[in-house]
Amino acid sequence: MAEDHWRRMFRAWSTLARPVTVSDDVIAAIKAEVSAVTGRIMLLGVTRGLMSAGSNLVAVDRNAGLVRDLSHAAVAPIVVGDWRSLPFPDASFDACIGDGSLISFDPDQLAGVLGEVARCLKPGGKLACRVFMSPDAPETLADVERAVTERRLTFQQFKFKFAMATGMELGNSTTVAVASIPTWFDAAFPDRDRLAALTGWDRAEIDTIDVYRSSPSRYTFPTRSQLLAALPSAFAASRFVAVPTHPFGHEWPVVVLARI
Repeated sequence: MAEDHWRRMFRAWSTLARPVTVSDDVIAAIKAEVSAVTGRIMLLGVTRGLMSAGSNLVAVDRNAGLVRDLSHAAVAPIVVGDWRSLPFPDASFDACIGDGSLISFDPDQLAGVLGEVARCLKPGGKLACRVFMSPDAPETLADVERAVTERRLTFQQFKFKFAMATGMELGNSTTVAVASIPTWFDAAFPDRDRLAALTGWDRAEIDTIDVYRSSPSRYTFPTRSQLLAALPSAFAASRFVAVPTHPFGHEWPVVVLARI
């Protein structure tokens, strides 16, 4: 998790005429998994829509600057902490939630992060987190460009699809350097005004892709098998819960894990 990547993205998204937020259907699907939890809930990251998922919720994020930016208006406490070494005692939470929280970890790092979450959960505790998974049939850049011309994507959906396809173009990889994405984007869509007119996307939102240029982060879109291989033995069998009203609700499901 790079120190400044997500802070810059939050600032860019927040200054748009229509600020970028996680869709209500996704928020509802994640909250539904912990609706019966009365104990302590850990939120991985600072997704605004999830801050109200429980009356005893604590958000944790590595980016101290982002925590400072958001703490004053947050409805729940936010603490600074690395998800690879969480600043909480063993078995101190009843549930853990997140949206896309695992995107910054390579497949070989996922086990460590999930192991830390398991350590902090009580037996019977639950993890519910939406995961941006690579599709079983990899999409090419041409596939994504066709979806753009057919107006089948929002810009935020496009960015994830485009990043996944870039990884495929670079050698069938599920991990891609964030800083490489704008270069591929500029080659595919050199005229941003024309792209905005074609898709109906806000030109200012399109320009937020430039925040990626100096990012040291990497995005990982694991396949289902990669994700399952990374599960520590402390978790029981997983469930993949689709978001039924989301256009990519089956590809980007909420993974639900139970602490043994």
